[in-house]
Amino acid sequence: MSHEFLDEKEKKVLELDARREIYNIVKKFAGIHFREIERKSNLASGTVKYNLSCLARHGLVKERKEGNTLRYFPKEFKPDNNRVMA
Repeated sequence: MSHEFLDEKEKKVLELDARREIYNIVKKFAGIHFREIERKSNLASGTVKYNLSCLARHGLVKERKEGNTLRYFPKEFKPDNNRVMA
């Protein structure tokens, strides 16, 4: 997946394979929840949790709580578009 709109700092965050894979999943399936990211990536839950936190901390993904579910969106998503479900 293209990362042409990212600055150098953001590209540096995505150098780690697992983190880049999770980011690409969130970009492809905007609104995806944690367990689905875990299934699609075949990564351990701790790895997914750690890397999602890192991506959120650096502003590459946004978390949105809907009921008891946390959904993840790429930074490019506008707030009005966050209603899209995975």
